[in-house]
Amino acid sequence: MDTDLVGQGQTSAETAVTICAKDAVSPYDYELTETLVRTAEAHDIPYRLDVFPHYGSDADAALNAGHDLRAGLIGSEVFATHFYECTHEEGLQATARLLTALPLEGEGSAAT
Repeated sequence: MDTDLVGQGQTSAETAVTICAKDAVSPYDYELTETLVRTAEAHDIPYRLDVFPHYGSDADAALNAGHDLRAGLIGSEVFATHFYECTHEEGLQATARLLTALPLEGEGSAAT
């Protein structure tokens, strides 16, 4: 989880959770990203799918260091970062709801 910075050309919304499909370094794991989208839709969680062309995450650093992992990125939109972060309560709630719903989605997927 990370912050979603407001920027020109972004599709993010302050009242939704943002699911990042790709950043400046590489795309995130397709299956994990699709699971995040399906989970948000199944649980009626407001979300936006976005691309961050000028941003990299800690997951990129871990992958570049050679760690074998599947990475996905979600977060709530913020107006500023690293000093005075301003975000919307509904965006934080949507992010928390998605994180909470993920384990439930995994159990349901395993049963089918």
